[in-house]
Amino acid sequence: MQEFIYGSLTLAATTPLHPFSVFNDTRTVNGNLAGYRGSYSLLMPQSVEKEVVLPARGKYMSVYVTSDPVSAPVLAGILGNALPELDARFDGARQLYKSHQLMSDIDSYSPYVAVINNTKDHPYFNILVWDTALYLIGVYDTVNRSVRLVFTTDPEFVEKVRSADFTRYVFYRFPVVTNRPLFMHTQSLISRWYNWAKAFRGPDSVLRCFNVLECYILKDAEFDNRVK
Repeated sequence: MQEFIYGSLTLAATTPLHPFSVFNDTRTVNGNLAGYRGSYSLLMPQSVEKEVVLPARGKYMSVYVTSDPVSAPVLAGILGNALPELDARFDGARQLYKSHQLMSDIDSYSPYVAVINNTKDHPYFNILVWDTALYLIGVYDTVNRSVRLVFTTDPEFVEKVRSADFTRYVFYRFPVVTNRPLFMHTQSLISRWYNWAKAFRGPDSVLRCFNVLECYILKDAEFDNRVK
């Protein structure tokens, strides 16, 4: 049986979340920032983990890598060694661009999925994907009105969740992600979602919010904002 990656970020919620049927072994990586909003869960079976602590910069990072058994520990080591110098190497650049450059350090390894999670003062996580399909799905719970952004390598995630709770969820499928990084600043995303939800009204408001979110998180990773 193939082992899939599952992760979710709660963008909006005022009551406890209803667990997904396929998320049978998730763990909260970041604590809640505002009630139930901001909770972040990750399930990466058989991943190699490495801790990177940078107290002077307020960063406590965990690196999770899935690849073939030989490459995964090497990738975790390369990423762990590169992270302490990343900010200095690309001072003033966006985190998304830094993540893109980080991927160039491991461009000879394929396929892989790496998640870099910072749990310190300003929680965020990076997802690095190469030669693997990563599915992003926006999930709206019609019962408790919570909103989650799910990322997974399981192409049948929607079908599996729908089979267990057929009428409960509305799904928004983002473009399939591969060969690029994603940067998710937890507090910024839930704040932006809150503002978008206030700006958009009507029966299609959630879908409009997901559409804006898609444009926001799928920015050009190769754009260097320092270049004038």
